[in-house]
Amino acid sequence: MKAGVSSTLPHLPDFFNIAVACCDRWVEEGHGDRPAIHHGDEVLSYRDLQTRVNRLAGGLGSLGLGPGERYLIRLPSIPEFYAAFLAGLKIGAVAIPTPQQLREKELRHILTVAKVTVVITEETLAEPIRSIREEVPTLEHVVCLSTKDAGEVELSSLVESGGTRSDAHPTRPDDPAFVLFSSGTTGVPKGIAHAHRGFNLAAGDPCGRIGMALEPGDVVLQPHDPSWSYSLGCGFLFPLREGASIVANSGLVRPDNALEWVDRHRVTILAAVPTFYRAVLSRQGIENSSDVSSLRHCTSAGEPLTTNTYHEWKDRMGVELLDHIGQGESSMFCANTPVGGVVPGSVGKPLPGYQVAVLDDKGREVIDEIGELAIRDDNPALFYDYLGMPEKWAATHRDGWYLTGDLARVDDEGNFWYVSRADDLITSKGYMISPKEVEDTLVDHPSVLEAAVVGHPDDHIGQIVTAYVVLQPGYPADADMADELVAHARSQIAPFKAPKRIEFLDELPKTPTGKILRRDLRLWT
Repeated sequence: MKAGVSSTLPHLPDFFNIAVACCDRWVEEGHGDRPAIHHGDEVLSYRDLQTRVNRLAGGLGSLGLGPGERYLIRLPSIPEFYAAFLAGLKIGAVAIPTPQQLREKELRHILTVAKVTVVITEETLAEPIRSIREEVPTLEHVVCLSTKDAGEVELSSLVESGGTRSDAHPTRPDDPAFVLFSSGTTGVPKGIAHAHRGFNLAAGDPCGRIGMALEPGDVVLQPHDPSWSYSLGCGFLFPLREGASIVANSGLVRPDNALEWVDRHRVTILAAVPTFYRAVLSRQGIENSSDVSSLRHCTSAGEPLTTNTYHEWKDRMGVELLDHIGQGESSMFCANTPVGGVVPGSVGKPLPGYQVAVLDDKGREVIDEIGELAIRDDNPALFYDYLGMPEKWAATHRDGWYLTGDLARVDDEGNFWYVSRADDLITSKGYMISPKEVEDTLVDHPSVLEAAVVGHPDDHIGQIVTAYVVLQPGYPADADMADELVAHARSQIAPFKAPKRIEFLDELPKTPTGKILRRDLRLWT
């Protein structure tokens, strides 16, 4: 049995446009009054959203933005972000949503590599763009929600003067749609180019329909930056593709107030990273502070979800926490689902249509062995290019597989178990050690909020297993606690895996999307 084989996806349509699939069609099918976006006290229906998209599409077209041309979006989670994304795609342009925390160096790289012609931003995020604008020869227009800069276009003026564009450009599934730039955890940010078929939106949307089990009445809250692939998919495109609604939160959702947002908007699906869930759970009794009875289930991705966090969330909130795995190159491809069931600690099984496997160093599919996680590269969910990085593309494609760079194993029931990034694996005394296993063990101790485990070079044993730990409030960061954590680890896992060093931190270094920067930790001594 090949544990990674899943069923075949439907054939792609001849023409497909994400903006039509995620907005226009609901109006055309008579569901225009259905809620699409909740923002403060305002609720935008699909018809309201379509009106905004059409007006902005007309405005962008009046600036000369056309099919295949790239424009950058630098906005928080507000209705204008979602309208700007859909408006550009509607006219055949290519959106580049970017994290709000990026600075001049990163933005200069993105604008230059992608040959961006238009930027859409707001006053609080505009300064880095202004400071480098003259260094980017392709950049013709900066559109700002509100501006006093004479060289910029105010958004309200643009939509008033640009007319309305209601017809969608006849894009095919393989036509360019959006580019996601990685947060640069492995070097220079890489541009991950997706077509309108991206994330399998054109092929039955298994991520939304099955991975998230979305229904038209759902209200989805994703607290992270909307430009991140997890947020873009689970917090935007998948819900709107399935006729559900999303909460535009302006970046104001935090672990201490997340359940208030759930209560206020009667959220049915919360989608967040494990770090976020752990931070919520660290507040004793928080589940009693707000009414969370609207929740049907929650989803988790972005980093490993420990079994301890899974069980505690389910026990205290009374809902399933569905873990899955995805990447900017593919979005979700394996998931625990309400229909398929949950296997705590695993990232679930391949979604329908995905052939996923674990490959050994000779490219052979293996079961119950650690190897590289791979996806058949003919899957329409996958990206089609790394902008300006052909060598990176070649390095991640081999013999019909896209190589994710993740290490995993698959059991004989077809459940996939994440191990680590390939470059995170620790070699000590000849043993191969998964940082995730050690981290999970440490987080199971009641004093630990977060832990990151890396290997530091050592002339005698190869690498020393070192744990960087953030403690729960009230616990002392001292030598006795370090000894207690080492003893705890040695009692739960093989002693050679237990950390030899414990370093206490107030917080772990993370990317703008909340992923732990183990690369940075490996540079510390």
